[in-house]
Amino acid sequence: MPKAAAPSPTEWATGRYGFHGFDLDELNHVVRDYAFIELHESARRKRWPLPVRAGVKVLPWIVAILLGGPLLMAIVLAGGGSQDYSETYLIGLTCAGSAAGGSALLYFFLPWMLQPHRQWPRTPHAISIMLTVPLLATLVMIYRVDAQIYPRWPMVVPVWLCLTLTIGAIVCCYRYYDKSKPPVVDLATLSEDEIEVLTKCRHRALKVLRSRGVVAYKDFDAYDAAPLWEGRGG
Repeated sequence: MPKAAAPSPTEWATGRYGFHGFDLDELNHVVRDYAFIELHESARRKRWPLPVRAGVKVLPWIVAILLGGPLLMAIVLAGGGSQDYSETYLIGLTCAGSAAGGSALLYFFLPWMLQPHRQWPRTPHAISIMLTVPLLATLVMIYRVDAQIYPRWPMVVPVWLCLTLTIGAIVCCYRYYDKSKPPVVDLATLSEDEIEVLTKCRHRALKVLRSRGVVAYKDFDAYDAAPLWEGRGG
């Protein structure tokens, strides 16, 4: 599996365990390597209208629900037997489940595609594979239904569209990620606002490390208040 040359601090923190130990300088180095992408994303978010920025805060909760759409669709078809449901119900189920899965994938995939220097997208890649499995299972179950009972094409079209999206996303992950590190940011020229952006980025990574037991609660505040690099405040 490819690895990002400059993973996001949060992604880096997710891959750490207690036996790795913890060195704040290593995390600061990860933040500095990722600074070009983080600052670009922050500037892009600031251009969003206020209602959009407010709505983005609840999107992760909505997406978490949408991710279960294809799995729920496969479970319903496998558990009850498609012949137990009406044609209208099955068409609605496959359309809703496929739309939910496709929307959730785009939530992770599109921001990555808009990045100026795309690192290996572990999350979009994993989401794509995770959605592909129940979509394939759903197609198998639909094709097993007697075509004389229900017309297949209204049910398989949305599933095939979503499956095409997941496979296309997987291909794009391998085809369009950059194997090199992003351009180096001149730390001495950063404004106070930009330093704050990077500090918040490190803060999110520290919270992940704390939740995984890598950083002790008693040490968290001291790490969080430490400077990002020698000579500049955090």
